[in-house]
Amino acid sequence: MIFLVAIFIPPLYFLIKKKWLGLIVSSLLLILSLFLAMTIVLIPGALILWALCSMCAVWNLRKALVNEHAEAIATKMAAKMQTTQKQ
Repeated sequence: MIFLVAIFIPPLYFLIKKKWLGLIVSSLLLILSLFLAMTIVLIPGALILWALCSMCAVWNLRKALVNEHAEAIATKMAAKMQTTQKQ
C-alpha cells in the first residue's frame, strides 16, 4: 500500500515517513506539475515532473526496505553465531 502512496502521491509518502525536506521539494514539484498540466500544451512536462517526484519517493522507500532487510539478516546472523559459540 505504501508503494502506491509513493507512486501516486509522493508528498504524502514523505509526510508519513517524516522526511521534511523530501516533503517540501516533492510538494513544490507536484504543484508545479499540476500548474503545467492545467496548460494542456505542457502536459508532457507535467508528467516528467510527476515522474521525478514518484521516483524520489520510491527510491527512498526502496532504500528503507533494503536497510530493514539488512538489519534483520544481521540480527539473525548474530543470534546464530552466539548459539554456535555457546556449544
